[in-house]
Amino acid sequence: MREREITRRYLIEFGGAMALYLVVLSVSLRASQVVAEGPGRTLLLLTPMIPIALALWAYMRQLGRVDEFVRLRNLQALALAGGITGGFCLTWGFLENAGFGRLSAFTVWMVFGGSWAFVSIAQQCSAAVQNRLSNRTSLAGIIGSLVGIPTGTYGRVVSITSSQPTRSGMRIRGLASSGRMAYNGYGPYGVGAYGALGYNAYGGADLSFRCDVDYRGYVRDVDINRRY
Repeated sequence: MREREITRRYLIEFGGAMALYLVVLSVSLRASQVVAEGPGRTLLLLTPMIPIALALWAYMRQLGRVDEFVRLRNLQALALAGGITGGFCLTWGFLENAGFGRLSAFTVWMVFGGSWAFVSIAQQCSAAVQNRLSNRTSLAGIIGSLVGIPTGTYGRVVSITSSQPTRSGMRIRGLASSGRMAYNGYGPYGVGAYGALGYNAYGGADLSFRCDVDYRGYVRDVDINRRY
């Protein structure tokens, strides 16, 4: 199954579940105002969890459709989001000892969801930029040929420096290295014996990049430029 078809199915399933969530949430909140306190009202307020469970089901189905690399990348994003959320909650717990108010569970969920979205987008951009740096027919490959980098490219993404919301998605900026800043005595640009890289091969972030991702998670534009 092609990647776009897989993504299209996921967006339909997940988007449908979230649309149902908004409807059920609105109805449950309105209905709870006229229902007396008791188990019935509690169950009514819990009904938005039904579409949330459907959204989780859609995500698990998506993990089953994609290949191992994409699945690993998704799980890494979840792990990083969990770590960020855990650090935030622990920090806030200490702040509560200083008199700050208690944290709502909804806030915890929003921190986790926001972290997950940002990490996933950053991963998408990093993978797209890395692909450009490793591809001799890309802009990075052409520039490398002009300045004398050997046929194999050794660039890599170094860091993400900023993120900015756009009308259609998110713009990610970062730094990368072409690998040309190193030398180990065997060859130019840090290319050593048996294809090994030289000392500080990735130390010089001589490239900057900009990556645009739309609301569906597609990388729409990658721009790589020399910094010096």
